[in-house]
Amino acid sequence: MISTISSIIGLILMLFALFYIAHYNTLLRLRQAMQRSKSDVETLLRQRHDALPGLRRYIRPEEEPLYNELSTFQDQLVSGNTQERINADAQVQKILHQLSLLETDETESIVEKFRSLEERVDHSASIYNESAERYNRKITDSPAQLFARLFQYKKRTSLTSIHRQGRMKKRKKKPNNSAD
Repeated sequence: MISTISSIIGLILMLFALFYIAHYNTLLRLRQAMQRSKSDVETLLRQRHDALPGLRRYIRPEEEPLYNELSTFQDQLVSGNTQERINADAQVQKILHQLSLLETDETESIVEKFRSLEERVDHSASIYNESAERYNRKITDSPAQLFARLFQYKKRTSLTSIHRQGRMKKRKKKPNNSAD
């Protein structure tokens, strides 16, 4: 009788341990995926920061004030939390879309580089948001909620989606049509 009760208690403890391990590993895997995708976003923002100084030689002289404004947001791409960096990136994109670039053979590759970075930041932010959503959903579902509370897993906010209006492009100088 005692050995049967001991076996049942042992089986229950074993099932609880397996249950605990499975849920803990799921929470850990979701948190790591979210952190990885956040790191990807931060890496891309760093790449954008590093690429901006090379843009200066392609800027038309009359666009210099816009470039100076761009420079103020450049440092914000690598400082602050990820959401602040995403907001700075949105401002950088807004300014980049307003810039007129000199037409050179290299301009197209520069424009393509910035387009590619823009798309990759958007894509990585989207992956982060999906990861954060899965993580948040899991830590609020029973029974994982118990483990999330036990290990103090907190809800994560999504990165604000960035709606891109237009794309960076090189512009030709408009002819002066003053004769009407």
